[in-house]
Amino acid sequence: MSYQLSLQRTNFMPPFMMERLTILWGITYQQSYRQVPGALSAYKADSIVFHCSCHGKHSIHLAAPTKVARLEANAPTRNLIRSMSHILDSSTHHIRITGADYAGTYQEVFLYRPLAEWSRSTGLGQGRTPHILYAPLVVDWSGAKLSKSLYVGEGGYRTMETLGMGGLCSYANLKSQYGEVGLRIIWAEVKFWFANPHKLFRALYSVEYFRGILQGTRWQ
Repeated sequence: MSYQLSLQRTNFMPPFMMERLTILWGITYQQSYRQVPGALSAYKADSIVFHCSCHGKHSIHLAAPTKVARLEANAPTRNLIRSMSHILDSSTHHIRITGADYAGTYQEVFLYRPLAEWSRSTGLGQGRTPHILYAPLVVDWSGAKLSKSLYVGEGGYRTMETLGMGGLCSYANLKSQYGEVGLRIIWAEVKFWFANPHKLFRALYSVEYFRGILQGTRWQ
């Protein structure tokens, strides 16, 4: 169940609970309304009222699928809503596999504390917790998460190109530089992780590591 659909189930998250979430929301509506931060929003049982600096107040009614489909929640909020949805589905055991950037104190505080308050105040999902497995991150030459191209401006990874790792900046670059053979090498490496779980459940891998694999000099 997607977080858009989950938001329509207004009975599982009371308004005061929404207000207590100190997570920032972002919303784009009809390419005109933009809402950041969520501290200015008003949460009601059936709607959310956003405040746009250019257009003023704008309401989204949660019972209207076309309206809800235009909502976007940021990463901590998506994590929380997915977990609520999985916990409510008591007929299925959900196991989520996600990136290790969702792990750690920051993300887990924004997940487990609201879940505990939600369960206490509504009586839903008592005694149930989300089961999440974390896949390793791929980090760049500086040790930072290899960002999606959406967040990297032109020339953002020029250093990687200078170091001969431009082919690892994106899937398109990888395929262009290393071809089908390169893709199969990466695929074989990931299969190797599953055969050796200590390789799979770890914090991160660097682009330098993958360059070594592509060049036939695997690090042990």
